[in-house]
Amino acid sequence: MSIHVFYTPEIRGDTLLLGPEESSHCIRTLRHKTGDRIYLVNGNGEKYAATIAEAHTKKCLVRDLVLVEQQDAPLPAIHLAIAPTKNLDRMEWMVEKLCELGISRITFIQCQHSERKVLKLDRLERKTISALKQSGNLWQVQLAGLVPFDAFVSSLPENSDRHIAVVKPGLPHLFQSIDHTANEQVVLIGPEGDFSDQEIAAASEAGFQPVCLGESTLRTETAGLVACHALQLAQLVK
Repeated sequence: MSIHVFYTPEIRGDTLLLGPEESSHCIRTLRHKTGDRIYLVNGNGEKYAATIAEAHTKKCLVRDLVLVEQQDAPLPAIHLAIAPTKNLDRMEWMVEKLCELGISRITFIQCQHSERKVLKLDRLERKTISALKQSGNLWQVQLAGLVPFDAFVSSLPENSDRHIAVVKPGLPHLFQSIDHTANEQVVLIGPEGDFSDQEIAAASEAGFQPVCLGESTLRTETAGLVACHALQLAQLVK
């Protein structure tokens, strides 16, 4: 029988209280009882085994915490910067799948052709937690947004390999354009109307290399998934 995994961002000492949502899921939904063994993850590379001490649906108390697994943060980090779609369900799907892949960071960017001008991260954050527990990854994907395009391209650390996916024939494929010595792989994905000429020029001045993701015209969320997977595959075959 598999042991269920629960999320708590702060794991300190020998006992702790699960948050209301995780407590309800553990006790009311999964019907765990006092004495049951569970796993805890904090999204910061650690996994603990614990025992339920008080099976409360709002503040489940666990004890006897033992570190059973620890993962180093993946390097190089994969950082996707993407214009959010008008349909939030499509962004939720993308975030969930990228969490399963184990990328490091997603930043939502405000572009000239963006369809969405406001973005609340609450629902997307919950997707990162559920995917963290399901996937077996121990590092939670970090979300940020909305960040103006110009502010984002000018704020990256020096040792980052930078790419901007552009709908234009004749560009090299992202898979073929990677600097394996960089600490962070960054890829920009624009809105359905693509980046403006001014944005492409600004990205180029900031060291971003224009690349393509294949011959097909992809939806924004599909392009984000394809780009991150291409970066992962390139790391495996380097």
